[in-house]
Amino acid sequence: MSNGNLYKKLTALSAAAMFAVGACAPAVEEVELKVQTALPKQHDLSKSFLVNFVEKVNQVGKGVVQLKYIGGPEVTPAKKAAPALQRGVFDMLHSPAAYHVGIIPHGLAMMATNMTPAEIRANGGFDLLEPNWEKS
Repeated sequence: MSNGNLYKKLTALSAAAMFAVGACAPAVEEVELKVQTALPKQHDLSKSFLVNFVEKVNQVGKGVVQLKYIGGPEVTPAKKAAPALQRGVFDMLHSPAAYHVGIIPHGLAMMATNMTPAEIRANGGFDLLEPNWEKS
């Protein structure tokens, strides 16, 4: 993948994240990102992700970013999905951290709390973990 293409995808992914939290995003050419779930589409966690994240990003992101759901474990088996993501087979993965503990061991840190994601975000927990995810 060329640096320009990678930059374009990262910019679009950043825009998607900003849209998800209601912030304004800079104007960029619309980019389509391929999204996969590690669990089947009919699983409650996948349904929640598709409705509460993918659909909302696609509504708000028109002209900037669109997320294209390519499937679940029928596309890439769940335990092989993280390495496929690293190789660029798709752009975003929604998966339980336990499936990829060998690649992203710090992902399990999110399970060792009784705090909500909003509380972890507010107290700086995500900020502490972010550099680790960027290295993975």
